[in-house]
Amino acid sequence: MILLGPQVKHRYQEIVEKFGSTGIPIAVIDQTTYGMMDGEKVLKTAIKMLKAAK
Repeated sequence: MILLGPQVKHRYQEIVEKFGSTGIPIAVIDQTTYGMMDGEKVLKTAIKMLKAAK
């Protein structure tokens, strides 16, 4: 899994082009969640993404 912070979301397409074909889930962390430092929410979202990728 590749999670990008909101401050580098402009590089999302570059990361997808480089790693997207590998099947690795790639996402940008929601700005509000990131700003609130809500690690639990980030983890829950990541787990959902991983389950969906299987």
